[in-house]
Amino acid sequence: RPENKEQAAAREACRVFAEGFPASDRGLLLAGPVGTGKTHLAAGILRSLADRGLFGLFVDLNELYRALQGTYRPGTPQGELDILAPVLDAPVVVLDDLGQRYDSDWMQDVLGYIVNGRYIRGRQIVATSNLVDTPAAGVPALEDRIGSRTRSRIAEMCVTFVVPGRDYRRGT
Repeated sequence: RPENKEQAAAREACRVFAEGFPASDRGLLLAGPVGTGKTHLAAGILRSLADRGLFGLFVDLNELYRALQGTYRPGTPQGELDILAPVLDAPVVVLDDLGQRYDSDWMQDVLGYIVNGRYIRGRQIVATSNLVDTPAAGVPALEDRIGSRTRSRIAEMCVTFVVPGRDYRRGT
């Protein structure tokens, strides 16, 4: 349940996106503080699509990075592209926790590869992030974590909604 007009606008945008898919020409970026319902809204899009018999993929980026790193071990049967293929090809993908983890330029490269690959394929992205473009002092901006090129591409591909509010999980 939305607690403010920004949350209501984000919820409505998710509903319109899900009902209009695949005709939607742009995806969504839901950004804002922890616990404001961004992942809930994004998962709701996938549930709505599944109810219509359409396929989408939920990707926790932290888990994806770990899975990709695991492919570098000798004797691993799965390669990097085996893991990335469904992420690139799914009709719609939710990229959860965009920019949360940034340990290396490699992470920016992987994310850039995914975003650009989906762009080339004409595939939609719904992304969530706890980072915004103009954060409070001392907090990194989304662009700082994902890189200027990838942020620019996402700006072209997605309508951004800042989802402010209290942390539902903490009740604060």
